[in-house]
Amino acid sequence: ESNISPVSSQLVAVYKENSRRYVNESIASVIISALSNENQVLMPLATVFAALIASLSIYVAPEVGSFVLERVVSKFEAVHCHKAHEYESNKISMNMAAFIVRLYTFGVISHSLVFSLAFRMSNALIESNVHIILLIVDEVGHLLRADDPATLKQLIEKVQHTNENDSANNNDDSYRKFMLQNIYDLKNNKKKNEKVLERTNRLRKWVKHLQSGEGSVLSPFDIGWNDLLEAETKGRWWIVGGVWTGQRDKLAAAKT
Repeated sequence: ESNISPVSSQLVAVYKENSRRYVNESIASVIISALSNENQVLMPLATVFAALIASLSIYVAPEVGSFVLERVVSKFEAVHCHKAHEYESNKISMNMAAFIVRLYTFGVISHSLVFSLAFRMSNALIESNVHIILLIVDEVGHLLRADDPATLKQLIEKVQHTNENDSANNNDDSYRKFMLQNIYDLKNNKKKNEKVLERTNRLRKWVKHLQSGEGSVLSPFDIGWNDLLEAETKGRWWIVGGVWTGQRDKLAAAKT
């Protein structure tokens, strides 16, 4: 974290001297490789990487953020959705989710993608999915509540519905109870976020400072999960700055 400013400046220089596509690929590869840890959740590292991508989105182009995001979402799908019951894959997918959550913290993406992920995880409350929902609630629940309380209410209702339908088939639901308690605390504004704000305070101020200088102001990508998964077949409207009116329908579909 202490070296993030000079590292960001050096990478901006690299972008000026090389193909943007090549540098994007290299950065995405390094981030995914570093976060593919099978033994632990690397929230501090995910936080620094996300802040770095925010800075490059400001000084180079928003395309940097969307490119890395697409690669990380693809990695998440590969390790979580196909191997969700494996311990090692669970840790890797948690790290990918942590990075995505922090992109939201620093304003690279909007709340839409985070809600899309949460709704996907709420479709089946297996332990790995519950851990990711808890990560979202703990790290950015206060932001989601402020940005879109109506959708947060829908998420809570969805989690409750899934839990009620699955509880009869689950003998050990202690982790579910813990998740539900955290969600209720968030809903009732009882969940404290001082520690989270303290952990991200310096980098949030740094990213904000970059936008007040010569860099561009970050405009969060309003992208849904399926937008990224279908990018190869349906195109990347966000790169050219287009507005896709079907975005709202896509987010609604992710909730079902």
